[in-house]
Amino acid sequence: DPGFKEEPSLAPGNGRVFLSTDRQPVIAVSCLSPGATTMINQLENQVALGGAHTFVAYNLAGGIGPDINPGDISVVGTAVRDDGISDHYLAPSDTVDADPDLAAQIQNALAARFPTCQIRATWTNPAIYRQTEEELQHYADSGVSLVESETASLLAVAEAVGARATAVLVPTTTWNDGQSRGASDPGAIATVHRDGFQSLLDSLAPKTFR
Repeated sequence: DPGFKEEPSLAPGNGRVFLSTDRQPVIAVSCLSPGATTMINQLENQVALGGAHTFVAYNLAGGIGPDINPGDISVVGTAVRDDGISDHYLAPSDTVDADPDLAAQIQNALAARFPTCQIRATWTNPAIYRQTEEELQHYADSGVSLVESETASLLAVAEAVGARATAVLVPTTTWNDGQSRGASDPGAIATVHRDGFQSLLDSLAPKTFR
């Protein structure tokens, strides 16, 4: 993208970082291999070294329960802390919340392109796609709509260091009442993922330079 330039000095060993050149404020896109520990290390480094103050994870996920379909791009408002990392940063609790203003800002922007976009709860655990059906049903019955392995860690560390954070998740498959379902058109997931990313960037920092 001509609107970004690579900044190797900000990148960890297993990732790449790109800084926007035509947006205000500047957005850094950090492309990392999956994993909560890599993500939170990058968060802490950017707060300490670069003065970053707002973080949004953009990722794929699983969907659970009857009210979400494959491709229903979602903004996280709350994450269940089954991640194994958040307890090292915050006092014990079942959940951690995203920054409410940030989540609402992004949801409003995404809903203009994706009418089904909602602020949802996610279950963060380190064994994605290895949960028992009893666990899945428990969280589905509790109103949790997404499952992944990083968001609670992100929200907890951001809160601990005084930063704002949320996540935008695109479910590729959904589970409900013992049945899994994928997208009828797998290519549609890629389209949502691509277009949602552009909407996310625009919601955080509109283009101001040419």
